Amino acid sequence: MLDSFEIKAREEIISAIDKIYDKYSKKAQKEKEKIKKAHVTYKGEVYHTSNEILEAYACDMFSGTVCDRLIERLEKAKSGVEVFMFTDGELMCRELDFIKQGFRRELLENERAVKRQTRIDNRIKELVEQGNSYKEAETIVGNELLMEQMD
Repeated sequence: MLDSFEIKAREEIISAIDKIYDKYSKKAQKEKEKIKKAHVTYKGEVYHTSNEILEAYACDMFSGTVCDRLIERLEKAKSGVEVFMFTDGELMCRELDFIKQGFRRELLENERAVKRQTRIDNRIKELVEQGNSYKEAETIVGNELLMEQMD
């Protein structure tokens, strides 16, 4: 079980992660906006996606060389912020969220362990007050716990 210092440390870390998460969340939003605004123009026509460029090429609006150059310029306009459909900021947010969930899970497991131990201690105390020895009370509680696991 975690002691009070470890619990406080994990809560502080979660708080710090929340602040960093907010920063990267804003960055991710800006990156998405940048991707949405990215475009190239050719003879007055505006192209926002490589599919639009390929469709125009299929209609013989320009040559294959121009098509390749336009796609390269579009990718450069997006400046590589998108990796596997996620921006750098979004990837960082996902990682931070994963780390934060790990710490929260630890705290929750610790809370459950403390409650379980308190319940066991109270049950042992109750059995001792009923006249059982401490050793007998431990055995009874141990058997009760085994029975709970079998259910």
